[in-house]
Amino acid sequence: MGFTTSYSIGGECTIDSADILRLILGYLTSQGLHRSALALRQESGVGLKGLVNQQAMGAMCLQGDWGSVLKSVSLCEETPAQLHEQVILELVEAAPGNMNAAFSVLKLQRESLDAVFEDEDDDEGGSSKPSKLTKARSLEQKLAAVAGNPTKYEEINQRRKLLYGNRLSKQDRRQLLADQFQKQPQVPLNRLPILLQQAMKWQSHTGQLPWMREVYQDEGDVPIKVSKKKRKRKHFDLVMGSAAADNGIVVGDPEDHDAEDLEPIPQEVSQKVKFGKGVTCESATFCSKGLITSSSDGLIEIWNSQCTDLNMADFPYQKQSVMGHESAVLCLKLSNDGELLASGDDQGKLMVWKLSSGKCLRQFLAHNGSAISCIDWSPDSSRILTGSSDGKCRELGLRSQKILQEYLGHTSYIHSCQYVLVSDDDNGTLSLVLTGSADGCVRVWQQGNCIRILQPQRSPSAKSLVVDATQLQADQPAIHTVLTVPNHDQQGRGQNLMLVAPRSSIAYLMTVEGRVVQTYQAASDQDVFLAACISHSFVYLATQKGECLVFHLFKGTLEKTIYEFAAQSTSKSGESGDNTSRVEITQLLHHPFRSMLGAFSNDKTQRKGVLSVWK
Repeated sequence: MGFTTSYSIGGECTIDSADILRLILGYLTSQGLHRSALALRQESGVGLKGLVNQQAMGAMCLQGDWGSVLKSVSLCEETPAQLHEQVILELVEAAPGNMNAAFSVLKLQRESLDAVFEDEDDDEGGSSKPSKLTKARSLEQKLAAVAGNPTKYEEINQRRKLLYGNRLSKQDRRQLLADQFQKQPQVPLNRLPILLQQAMKWQSHTGQLPWMREVYQDEGDVPIKVSKKKRKRKHFDLVMGSAAADNGIVVGDPEDHDAEDLEPIPQEVSQKVKFGKGVTCESATFCSKGLITSSSDGLIEIWNSQCTDLNMADFPYQKQSVMGHESAVLCLKLSNDGELLASGDDQGKLMVWKLSSGKCLRQFLAHNGSAISCIDWSPDSSRILTGSSDGKCRELGLRSQKILQEYLGHTSYIHSCQYVLVSDDDNGTLSLVLTGSADGCVRVWQQGNCIRILQPQRSPSAKSLVVDATQLQADQPAIHTVLTVPNHDQQGRGQNLMLVAPRSSIAYLMTVEGRVVQTYQAASDQDVFLAACISHSFVYLATQKGECLVFHLFKGTLEKTIYEFAAQSTSKSGESGDNTSRVEITQLLHHPFRSMLGAFSNDKTQRKGVLSVWK
């Protein structure tokens, strides 16, 4: 077999690439593309493990329609040696003039015929002793006998006696072949489109195809008001893996003025995840099978896709125990393949978990005594980046379990750290590190060296945020969020963009080089942004007034204001009076595929910690 590559999906299912080729072979055959299917069979060396038309094979064998039989088995991975033997025998039986064709078939099928021994040692004598000759050698001798003495074997009866012997007649041999083919399985030719339809429906069910909400809409989803203006018809590009309009504009393109229709803005609280008395949520992240949360009591829990209960169907170990630390877990991060989960606590301990089993694979004391405030995985999931309250950022090797690199320069809390891949001058890629700190700076690192410092300015008209180390201004607003724009390179703009949100009334969409692409500004300078997240089309910013401002990601226009956002996203304050609006939102998180927004506060004045899910 020419192909041995396998693809692992979610750590639970491995697909052999040969099976993918077999699915394609079946589909090409079902569409009548027989030459294409045969070319794929010959080039790849992969064939079907069954028959395309099992019912007709028996009849064709009994009738001796060997041309149709050979055509039907041309895509099969294994063909009985007896079939080619019978074809050669009947060619010679029909006429001695077919000798050249018989020798050609023997030459082509020599390897398979050499692997089987002849059942008869002396066909003419009818001996039942097992032969030491292979079928290829036996056929060679029979063909040589006919070719060497054409006069003797001119009569068909003489040829039949030589070719078939006295044990099995020609019809008996045909019957044996027909019976053998009847035992082989029938290949379902339309298996490929069926699997694609099932996969698309499952991805829609899990929220990975948001454009199909109208086709497979969850019962709990909030009805969406359709705009009166004519909307572009959307469909799914199965090859490119993205939703597109009929004019070919990809979702998220700033020129597509109706792109926001594909991603409805959450309107109201759909569900609340509640924690114990005196326990607050400290971190959360959406995953393909639900929502993962960590809390001040050290527990890490996985909730179902509706966020109504623990997901024990996909993670049965939660019936007995859940993942957790001995102290408050402040940050969570899933690896790119979704198989591993990294968690950091307020004592500086980093733990790596196998999500499917809940087992701890690695433990690091990454920052001794200093709280780990943020985590990120390298693209290949071999390294982990951690930022802490001591202003240090460290890179840890998952296999070596050692500190590989240390990033020193910040003078306060590191609230955000991220890997980012950028193109270099040689058309290759460079791995950079981004860190955002409470000292008011974003630093760009390459191999441990700070190559760029970005500091947001109080003026919204600034075109670049790059500053020299000697020009850093003190008392600048803390940077609480640095996020790279998802799937941005796939949209063809050729820039690495990131959202930088300081604790001020202005947030920035900018390049890694420091050039400002777009700004998002609150109506008042006193309306400070406390938390931020992004989706494919929007930027969500929670304000000190308890509102959530929703801006268009690329146009920068304010699309919606969600009033009383903090009041609805948190529980009431334990103090007298209605102080709910004073509870600050700690984190916003958006589902990577669905129109779902999460929000929580870790304010200890709440009676009970909650995480609210908006739809």
